[in-house]
Amino acid sequence: MIERVGQSLRLRMTALVLLALLALIAIGVVAETIREREVEAMMAETLQRDAGLLWRVTLSKDFIRLAQHSRRIIADPAVIRAVSDSSLAALPAALAPFLPAGRVEVLEAGGGLRFQSGEELAWRPTLPAEALARLQAGEAVDRLEIDWGRAVVLVHGEPLPGPERRFLVVSTRIEAALAEMKAGTGSEAFLVNRRGRMLAGTDPALWQTLAPREAGAVAAPLREEDLEGRSVAVLSVPLDAADGLSGRLVLVRDVSLQAGERRTLQRLSLALAVLATGLVVFGLWLWLRRMFRPLEETVAAIRALSAGDTSVVVSGLERRDEIGRMAQALERFRSHMGALARLQAAEQRQVRRQESFIHREMSALAGTLEPLAREEILRDLAELEGGGSRSAGLGVMAEAFRKMSLRVRQQQQHLQSLIGDLREALKMQTAYLQLQQELDIARQIQKSMLPVNFPHNHPRLELHAAMEPAKEVGGDFYDFFFLDERRLGVVVADVSGKGVPAALFMAISRTLLKATALFGSPPARCLANLNNLLAENNEKELFVTVFYGMLDLDSGVFTYCNAGHNPPYLIQLDGTVRTLARTGGAPLAIMADLPQRDATIHLAPGEAVFLFTDGVTEAQNEAGDFWGEARFEQGLALSADRSAEAMIEGVYREVRQFVGQAPQCDDITCLAFRWGGGRG
Repeated sequence: MIERVGQSLRLRMTALVLLALLALIAIGVVAETIREREVEAMMAETLQRDAGLLWRVTLSKDFIRLAQHSRRIIADPAVIRAVSDSSLAALPAALAPFLPAGRVEVLEAGGGLRFQSGEELAWRPTLPAEALARLQAGEAVDRLEIDWGRAVVLVHGEPLPGPERRFLVVSTRIEAALAEMKAGTGSEAFLVNRRGRMLAGTDPALWQTLAPREAGAVAAPLREEDLEGRSVAVLSVPLDAADGLSGRLVLVRDVSLQAGERRTLQRLSLALAVLATGLVVFGLWLWLRRMFRPLEETVAAIRALSAGDTSVVVSGLERRDEIGRMAQALERFRSHMGALARLQAAEQRQVRRQESFIHREMSALAGTLEPLAREEILRDLAELEGGGSRSAGLGVMAEAFRKMSLRVRQQQQHLQSLIGDLREALKMQTAYLQLQQELDIARQIQKSMLPVNFPHNHPRLELHAAMEPAKEVGGDFYDFFFLDERRLGVVVADVSGKGVPAALFMAISRTLLKATALFGSPPARCLANLNNLLAENNEKELFVTVFYGMLDLDSGVFTYCNAGHNPPYLIQLDGTVRTLARTGGAPLAIMADLPQRDATIHLAPGEAVFLFTDGVTEAQNEAGDFWGEARFEQGLALSADRSAEAMIEGVYREVRQFVGQAPQCDDITCLAFRWGGGRG
């Protein structure tokens, strides 16, 4: 017993000294960390400044080379003669010797693109409006820009001689400058925009590994990252917005060797610190063991008295120090032990009387409550009677009445909660029924927008269409309309998404398409105009695939444009089924000014064209299999001699048989027409 008491005291003292020692070590570590961070910050600032200076020197050299290249072009008499010609017909041949050095653009005085040396079908001027203003003022311009092909380029522009006030713009990709930075710094170089996306770099694969860490990294000029077992240092240099490009230059260098040496030094320092701390603690333990021996004997006597052993002999009464005063206090304590025992016996009798009163009151309360609450009251009573609270006095009664009050409040709150839940359930049921009614009305309105009066008795045309949405309202639509006495327009489209948003976008697309088509424009021009109208305020980023065709009823010429839609099928009289050639158009509303192209076929009398959406071929059965194009084409070949309405009904019937009990995943829309021949 004495040995355990001494060990406890020694442990406390040793722990106190150890904590003080650890606090001193922590203060030293914090101070050293702050100093290291200040040094790292100074080093990062220096490296950032030097890298920025090297980058500007590299850009300056490249801009000088571009300016020299531009002046060689301007100095060429053949180029000047070709530029002076308003048609610029001779300009490609005159510029041919200079094109390997980079892209060449010729701008009009107003900024319009007059000529560009690339092979792209669509291109916009590389220089923005503010740079064009400087050119118009007679200044030369050197900038970093992102061209129409999303590549980062160095651009030099200057006015061309002559009364036409045209401008020459030459550009070259940034990769050569990045390679020069890599050679000068020994680091991989990347250009990154403000959102962390790589614009150009010397090692794209490395950036793909680093990009997720770059997105969540703290905005520090210099940091270290672990990439697949190796350490790299990442230095970020902000780009000057005056150069035309906002973002950062990021230099990444492998520092695995230096990082390994640093970690080895840190482990060695930690091991030495742990060894020194252990030696100090062991020496302190030996010293305290000798100093605490007299105190351990006094503590042993205190433990015996606290356990009720009044026969213990207290030693050290004759001492004049702290241990002697503790021994005298223990002697007085032993004289009061008898009185304390008598008081405890009286308190126990009082506790028994209180328990009897509590039992009667709680039993009476339990009889007034429902069965579940009654069981909880009786359980509380059993806990109070069997708990270790016999010496708590009035505290036992307070706890008992607290639990009684709590049970009554819980019963009332439970009833109020049930009433509230019932009211909320009634409200939700009413709102659900109202929503179902509104969706039924929306479906009826959507169906009423689609034409249902088909030209069954037309002498030269047979046409039918149908649409079945996957939800209450859908995003597919079809339409047909006569542009004049001899021309018919047919449309099938599929809006991205399902439900109410797709249905609203469908209504807008159908209205704008029909309003545009009635002017009689060719299908490609009509869809290009529709694309610009839809893309203007497309905040939800929806898009629509459209097939729009125009049939000449006199000649059987069918001119069409396909904007990213499933190609329709041409069904010939002998049962041959083939798809119409695509026109290469992109879906509408993705981006303004996207080009569209027309295509033309000549229908023979009796041939039919079948338009549809992807809900037909992508219908799935319960096993997850698609209906597919092979089944579709086989069914159309067997129905080549049927009417347009019979063909569509046959397709719907075969799809339903294939799908079975599986839920419909997408809207299903079909339109078929058969040309009966021209005027006799």
